[in-house]
Amino acid sequence: PHFCPAGLSCPAQLAVHLIRFGWRNALDIDHSGAKTVQQLVHRETVGNLTDLYRLSEEDLRALEGFAEKSTRQFHRSIQDTKAPELKRFRYASGIRHEGEHVARRLAQHFRRLEAMTKTDAGTLEAIDEISPEIARAIHDFFSRKENRDVLSAMRRAGVKVAPSPAPEWQPLKGQVFVFTGSLAGFTRDAS
Repeated sequence: PHFCPAGLSCPAQLAVHLIRFGWRNALDIDHSGAKTVQQLVHRETVGNLTDLYRLSEEDLRALEGFAEKSTRQFHRSIQDTKAPELKRFRYASGIRHEGEHVARRLAQHFRRLEAMTKTDAGTLEAIDEISPEIARAIHDFFSRKENRDVLSAMRRAGVKVAPSPAPEWQPLKGQVFVFTGSLAGFTRDAS
């Protein structure tokens, strides 16, 4: 799986990727359902993900079923995704084996997209909950020139993936406490 660069020979794969990119749990782009995406791909208005950010309201107005209001909403919704949260962008990227949970886990660990793109499979595998299979898929994704080119093109189109916030300090996380003796008002099973 990859970002579907320009010149992709399989429009169906591009359409599937664009639909996933716009899912509510991904970048949440209003009006980016199957019918709309199929029109964009069939008319060759969109040849890769970066093309979404180059669409004008006039481009969208030409789509079947788009009136003035829906055209404005769709265009605004696309533009509003130019600063996506890292975990949403990761999930929207469609990397094989990387669901929402893994995307969230990686965003917490790396905090910045640039840090993720430069890491090796061994480092990824050392992260809690990242299997060797997932680590290889992620490393392979960022190793492909066409994916790096799409990321660069998206940056040039104004997409700036927002870094994840620093994790909250949790000094007791992962600690186990054992109480000896008794607690007033509690039986052993209730405590």
